[in-house]
Amino acid sequence: MKNFPVISLFVLAAILLSCGDFGSSSSLTQFVPIEGGSGQGQKNPFPSGYENPNDGPFSEEMMLVNIGVNVIARGVKNYRVQTDILESQITDYCEAIGGAEEALAEDRARTQWKETMLAYHYIDSFPVGPVFANNRFIADYTYGWPGFDGCGIDRAVIALATRGETGRLFHPARGLGAVEYLLFEPNLQPVCNATRYPETVEWANKPVVVKKLERCRFARELLKDISEKASLLDQAWDPEEENYSKALIDGSSYRSLKEATNAISDGLFQLELSKDIRLGLPLGLHKDCTNPAGKCLNLAEHALSGIAMDAMRARLDGFRAAFFGSAFSSVKAFGFDDLLAQAGHEDLVTQIRNDLTRAQTSVRTLQAKSLQEEIVAMDAAQCKQSTIDNRSVPVL
Repeated sequence: MKNFPVISLFVLAAILLSCGDFGSSSSLTQFVPIEGGSGQGQKNPFPSGYENPNDGPFSEEMMLVNIGVNVIARGVKNYRVQTDILESQITDYCEAIGGAEEALAEDRARTQWKETMLAYHYIDSFPVGPVFANNRFIADYTYGWPGFDGCGIDRAVIALATRGETGRLFHPARGLGAVEYLLFEPNLQPVCNATRYPETVEWANKPVVVKKLERCRFARELLKDISEKASLLDQAWDPEEENYSKALIDGSSYRSLKEATNAISDGLFQLELSKDIRLGLPLGLHKDCTNPAGKCLNLAEHALSGIAMDAMRARLDGFRAAFFGSAFSSVKAFGFDDLLAQAGHEDLVTQIRNDLTRAQTSVRTLQAKSLQEEIVAMDAAQCKQSTIDNRSVPVL
């Protein structure tokens, strides 16, 4: 998908991956291990001098600490809080099913799922470190999209209801994507092949109230696992716990400052996945969309909840916070913009700021409709001909 506004990411990649040391003599050298300083209860405190990473002159180390503590750790903590609230709301919904408060409780659970999902999209816009540890253990089992197994979810619902356990579940049948299916799928009908899985036929004929309750109970089980992983992620980044931000500068996880910097910049290239997969596939601009109609509505993200454009907004917001060092433009914060400016690339900073602002404005404009509605309404031929200067399809 060639026309997504943030095209200057390619230029940023070339600079980050090929330049020298950005003026820092330690960027390409081995770290000299540093010891922790006084930390007021911290388990893994920073050395003295890093308490306020945005004070004083710019350095690559201060940038990494600021992004780690003030962007990533804060985003992770917000996500963890949202999962705790969602777990409580789903419990309330399960208890309300069949009663006078069912509709209200269901609406609250759905609304909170959206808040939790958007909080995860925000932090997934800069995935680095703990979220990918142990072969992506937290990332894949929290939200494994585009992997999704609706039949596996249906069978797990039945297994929990009949045997009290689900057996081993792989990530396409777990995580926030599975909870979306459980809360938003409107038909309450299994998607499994009835011949291969005859138990789903019996479940499909159950009363609606029973099916809602059994789906809700499985969602509650999934939230226990999701909340546990959110807590592990929060603990890993929390400056007063494991403080992974320190690992960005102390040599324990990265051999050099440049390697640590590139780890975050590589994470920011999740935005390219958003461009190619989250937009390109359903719009028919990706090679994997082979539908003769020229668009692949069935490959759109969040088809049930309709928050694909909200998710894109959250990812753009996360990218902006990590790139500029803060979610707030009025705050003095060290980010990649300072790193590039130090290297003499102020023009690239301006280009990225303008491209990003244009993309965020476009997404905010489109949030009134779902991505699915935009795809249904668009003309596939016009979509393929759309450019930045001639945007005949608004989502581009």
